[in-house]
Amino acid sequence: MNIFRFVPCMVMALGMLASCQQSESADQPSEGKTLGIQASVSNPQLSRTVISGETTSFVDGDRIGFFMPDVDSPTLWTREGGNWSSSSQLFWPDLVSEFVFDAFYPYEEGTVAVRNSIPMPDISRQTGKLDDLGKYDFLVARTSCSYTTSQGGTVSFTGESAFQHKYSLVRLIFKNGNDDDLSLTRLNLNGTDIVSKCTYDMVGNRIQKDEGEPSVNELTVDCGSAVVPESGYTLAVLLNPSTAEEAVNLTLSYVRGEKSYTASTEVTEHFESGKLYQYTVTVQKEGLVIKVGEVADWNTGTVLDDIVIKDESDQP
Repeated sequence: MNIFRFVPCMVMALGMLASCQQSESADQPSEGKTLGIQASVSNPQLSRTVISGETTSFVDGDRIGFFMPDVDSPTLWTREGGNWSSSSQLFWPDLVSEFVFDAFYPYEEGTVAVRNSIPMPDISRQTGKLDDLGKYDFLVARTSCSYTTSQGGTVSFTGESAFQHKYSLVRLIFKNGNDDDLSLTRLNLNGTDIVSKCTYDMVGNRIQKDEGEPSVNELTVDCGSAVVPESGYTLAVLLNPSTAEEAVNLTLSYVRGEKSYTASTEVTEHFESGKLYQYTVTVQKEGLVIKVGEVADWNTGTVLDDIVIKDESDQP
């Protein structure tokens, strides 16, 4: 029988068999090993999700777009009951190889997303309210692992692989510098493409403005008649990162006593992706003083120079 012809070469045959088995494991489906995910935000500061004070986390109802290796279209994952479930069941391609996995947040229903062009939230509609910030934030994550190095088949976007913020965050804390009542009516920011509609390129790790999209250079926040308490009044806005130090014009309209004022200045700053730029704005009779209150950490922070500008009354 043919089997006896292999006996003198048994050691070589066993080695070849083991090699073939390993190769087959890498080439064949992973015997129904389902793939799961877990996710967290890199820094528990202001983020895309629900805000409790300044601590944030993903909550039920959040939606993530997840890219399998070598697949350009994302799969929707939704957080339910503290766990993530996919719109279609996914399986590990094999049980041996290491794979790179990408994900983004939020996954917007009704939009077409591919790996190199993911629609980002429309930040031109921001209200400036801290509680609404989560509606406009955008985060991405990347990790690499094999089935063996995963957590029981679960791809983990946590720790160093947690989701990272991609917009720049500007937080303004307004203070009343005198005894008169102070209320804010409007904040206006103007600069090149600061709130233009953009997409995110996961391959190139960059925010990009599509050629067909118009430039949106102005963001107006209606403050109503927000009274500035002793503790201060906070506005927070997301801006597209700038590739160079370009002037952003800031104009504040407010009422002190019964008189209306406006104050403007140009802020020259390189707003970097994932960074939080915080200003404390003290409104005084002698002028409007804008300075750094602290350097807070979103992904990382940046120290800003103090800026001092003068009032211009709207009324005689």
